Amino acid sequence: MALIQLINVTKTYTRRQAPFTALQELSLQIEAGTFLVLHGPSGSGKTTLLSLVGGLDRPSSGEVEVAGVELSSMNDHDLSAYRNRTVGFIFQSFNLQVRQTILRNVAMPLIFSGAPRGERQRRAEAALAAVDITERLDQRVMGLSAGQQQRVAIARAIVNEPKILVADEPTGNLDRETGRRIIERLRRINEDSSTTIVMATHDEEVVRHADRGIHLQDGKILDDAGRAHAPDR
Repeated sequence: MALIQLINVTKTYTRRQAPFTALQELSLQIEAGTFLVLHGPSGSGKTTLLSLVGGLDRPSSGEVEVAGVELSSMNDHDLSAYRNRTVGFIFQSFNLQVRQTILRNVAMPLIFSGAPRGERQRRAEAALAAVDITERLDQRVMGLSAGQQQRVAIARAIVNEPKILVADEPTGNLDRETGRRIIERLRRINEDSSTTIVMATHDEEVVRHADRGIHLQDGKILDDAGRAHAPDR
């Protein structure tokens, strides 16, 4: 069984001018341990798909299942636990507490999951070591470069050892060389821990690092020739 399944998923947003359908009866299966890249133009549905997999939003119709559990069947408490323990989030804008230290930023998810203080420090340090940050952990984030901040954000995303990493344009605010190094670190995390990664990007070069690349357009999956792709079953 696939780890992640989207079954005939449609997501429509209500707008003052007119409703906007971001995903249209989209079906997709993602096997555990896959590094999957979603690419396509702005408005193609990439971020919406990530939000549904991450439990940040619910479909208008259809089902989103992770490890055989339909996310729409979860109450708010269970969804919060799912987001904390099963999914790690990496954002283009990093979303760090810039006035807090590196170590505290990374340990934050462990605070919410109730881990003891000593365990929080040990696991945060291990996550930072995985992205090659081992010194000056008491430094505030505001003093870091963009690439360093994204590495801290990745460490925070993996500190709870999630099954799934959801990454929305993680290299969008970085220069090409720094972005390449970030992708290489994510590939290493994927290979070392078999973490499933679902990433959205505008950068077609990122696709070659992935196990699988999916081109989205107008809320649908397209093949290389631009024709509608038969949905996975």
